[in-house]
Amino acid sequence: QTSHPPSFVPLLNLPPLHIKRYQITEPPGLTSTFNAKAGGVISLSGYQTFDLVYSFAPPYINIRTESPDIHYKASILSQTLSAVSQRYPGSPVSYADVGTSNGALLHVASVAGASPILGVDHDVEYARNSEAAVTTLHAYLNVVLPSPPPLSRPLVVRGNLQTQPFGLADVVSCFALMHWAYSATASFRNLDGLVGHMAKLSKKATLIQWIAPSDSAIQYLNHISLNGGSTEGPDGYNEENFVKALNKHCGGVEDLGSEDGRETRRTYLCWAK
Repeated sequence: QTSHPPSFVPLLNLPPLHIKRYQITEPPGLTSTFNAKAGGVISLSGYQTFDLVYSFAPPYINIRTESPDIHYKASILSQTLSAVSQRYPGSPVSYADVGTSNGALLHVASVAGASPILGVDHDVEYARNSEAAVTTLHAYLNVVLPSPPPLSRPLVVRGNLQTQPFGLADVVSCFALMHWAYSATASFRNLDGLVGHMAKLSKKATLIQWIAPSDSAIQYLNHISLNGGSTEGPDGYNEENFVKALNKHCGGVEDLGSEDGRETRRTYLCWAK
């Protein structure tokens, strides 16, 4: 286990996450699928598998899923949005999810009161299906409720991490993105530049998830070695370089822990300088 430098001072004092152990149902594949069913149930599958269900009373949107990954990220996001809102009172907290997949966190942010909300994914299929889910869900809500609910409607666009402008939103999340952006879907090939870019995406705080080289996804797809990437040297993809980059580019850092039973994935809150 890494011994973090003194600059890793708890800033939010978030309570420990109590995440229920769910029976994991493996998605049928990594291709995004979208299906609007009778009764207002919207089902999505792929990297994120969940159902969206509208309700007639707050919170108006319910997410049904057996994925511990979604529950873990939703818990962290909800607490972070609340903490940022308390630290910077006066207006809604804007939110962007880079690498949004099927957009589960966009709906979590909407229920939490964030506005405006943006989802970005480089995969055209995921971006299209996430936007279709948003459009269908809010159409349901506008039909079945006597007045539109006080929820921000997320916008989903196709885009790459490397092309996103700095100051994209108050809070930006970069979950399960590090190993892709290092040298697979972007061309950083060093953690200093990658973490620095992620840190500058937000106006106030960025959620950055570290994916260790020993993670099963990396072992399977070899993301790191694509396009000349490596785990060695000053530019290498390793935790020592990652921690150095966090300390350099963040105004403060909090280690928010790992997903239940998945120590190869840890999430850090990086406050903007």
